[in-house]
Amino acid sequence: MKRRYLIGATLAGAAALAGFLWWSAASLPADALSREVGRLAGLTLRAQGGASVSLVPHPRLKLANAELVDEKGSVVVRAALIQANLNLQALFTGRARIDDLRIIGGEITLAIGADGHSALDPLIARLDGAAPGGAAAVEAVRIAGTTIVYSDARYGWQGRIEDANAILTLPAEDEPLGLALTGRWRGEAIDARLAWPGTALRSAGWPKASASLRSPRGRLDLSGTATGADAPSFEGSLSLSAPSGAALAGWAGIDGPLLDRLEALSVSGPVTLTARSLSMPSASVAIGDNRLDGALVFRMEQFRPNLSATLAAQSLDIGDFLPDGARLRNAQGWTTTPFDWTAMTKADVDLRLSATQARIGSLVLGQAAIGVILKAGKLEVSLGRAELGSGSLRGRAALGPGPAGLDLRLQANADQADAALLLAPLLPARPMTGRATGQIQIEAAGHTMATLVASSSGRGTLSVRRGELAGISAADVLRLADRSPPPVSIDWRGGRSPFEVASFPFALRRGAVEIADGSVTATAFRGSVTGTIDLQSQTVDLSAGLAPAAATQRAPLVFAMTGPIGSPQIALDVRTLLDRTLRPAPVRFD
Repeated sequence: MKRRYLIGATLAGAAALAGFLWWSAASLPADALSREVGRLAGLTLRAQGGASVSLVPHPRLKLANAELVDEKGSVVVRAALIQANLNLQALFTGRARIDDLRIIGGEITLAIGADGHSALDPLIARLDGAAPGGAAAVEAVRIAGTTIVYSDARYGWQGRIEDANAILTLPAEDEPLGLALTGRWRGEAIDARLAWPGTALRSAGWPKASASLRSPRGRLDLSGTATGADAPSFEGSLSLSAPSGAALAGWAGIDGPLLDRLEALSVSGPVTLTARSLSMPSASVAIGDNRLDGALVFRMEQFRPNLSATLAAQSLDIGDFLPDGARLRNAQGWTTTPFDWTAMTKADVDLRLSATQARIGSLVLGQAAIGVILKAGKLEVSLGRAELGSGSLRGRAALGPGPAGLDLRLQANADQADAALLLAPLLPARPMTGRATGQIQIEAAGHTMATLVASSSGRGTLSVRRGELAGISAADVLRLADRSPPPVSIDWRGGRSPFEVASFPFALRRGAVEIADGSVTATAFRGSVTGTIDLQSQTVDLSAGLAPAAATQRAPLVFAMTGPIGSPQIALDVRTLLDRTLRPAPVRFD
């Protein structure tokens, strides 16, 4: 008898359960799911292709051609298929507890407005555990073969992740938010991972967080702790590396000052991250062969990037960060391509650099202190002080947009600097040594490098004391020239000529350096220098006179220096040998 009652009760229960499941398959899951989506994300669920339910091996709801729409009617998620694996026990309570939600095909849109808000704000707040309403109705979300479209009106950012496949594990009381995402972004494969504790975990003292990103362009790793409830922040370590900083910036769509000059890049060290700032008090930075250590801070101020850093290096090649020379000058001369200053207006920069040795082309400086300030599109570079041999060099340059293109203002001065090192950029053969003291001021304006050089004007002086002229022995040349009868030619090349003072006041007019009264004073001889150095054509046309230090009625020997600045041709004017005998003339050195 008991057995018959047990069998009957079982059959009745099965029939009741089957009837309930049939009824729920027809109406409850889709309605309950729609309510839970509204509660969780503030979105409305629409299924254009209808809903279907399978009960075995577990309840499963499928919505074809489904959409999630925000309160303004904009489609946030459009999917070929949304599939929800339902929790059977929760169905008896009239709620759709989803063990697994899958979005297959279609498109997900994340649009952040100018006010910083988006249609997904309720969902993001719920994921962080900061919104009321109880536990999330979904344990995990899976995305397959979907396109993620994003935009941010505050910064003008927009883009899309193609072929996205992701698993989003929603936070629970003892589990953080987890994300694993693969896809293609701007033509490159990416693999991203994230573990982020919600408010409950942070409050409970479990703040561990981590993130990583991998792509052929570079890799990023973050590991540390998440703190704060109302304004979450991250403290830990950061490691960023890229085979090419320029390629990484171009791929990421980051447009900023001289980013295209970045070689292999790595940044690592302790970091503090907030919604609008990144701070690294002890960062190690490598750019190409340059290794720097110090502090850097990146902030968003009124939606404008701002970078400040104080970095030190043993050896620093400043040329690695300057514009490519081919952009300035080519085989035809100074370039005529208009300057594009747009990138210099995208961010503000304040850099303080120090280097035991700093190199700018052939110029090598010791104990250099360099400042770079870029503010509102105006660039200022200062050399606070740098050793050049046993002396020093200082300077300041300002460059920014003006009515005639780019306005350049430059001033520099040298104090007891090594003359050979100072003049090396112009005269690689180093024909002069000694202690150089001088100053220069330049102003220029132009839309291209050619017009900038052509418009340059200024003035300066250069004085070299207790030095030598290389490649000529003035005393021997004068002695040979005074032979009787006078020689037809003199082999003047070779030897050195010590001097006491060489002085070269000059003026810069329309791109040409004009020397009207250069002089060289020595125990055995006196010399004079006049002529021009044309910066536009990069040529020299100088005339140097050479005469004995003692007063004489004979005309000076004259040497002509012509040709390219870096390798001019120097020739003795043979006629001056005859003039010393046939047409003697007094030599004046006023």
